[in-house]
Amino acid sequence: YINYASKGGAVRRSRSETVVVNAPSGDYAWTVMTKNQEDERYEYDNEGYVLKRTVGGLLWNYFEPDHDWEPHPEYPKTW
Repeated sequence: YINYASKGGAVRRSRSETVVVNAPSGDYAWTVMTKNQEDERYEYDNEGYVLKRTVGGLLWNYFEPDHDWEPHPEYPKTW
């Protein structure tokens, strides 16, 4: 398993997330903040939520290219 801590936020036209990851090759942290989004929905496919998952996946694959972790099969892969 991978340890991490995160804090997300959402208001009408903004989404944010700050994450600290204790990855096998070393710790890292990242933050995403959006502003003036067209998509105001609080749904899984909201453009801000998709961006947060995409950034998280890209960073994981950058820092842990040889790790075999995958999301749970019931969750769609979004990156």
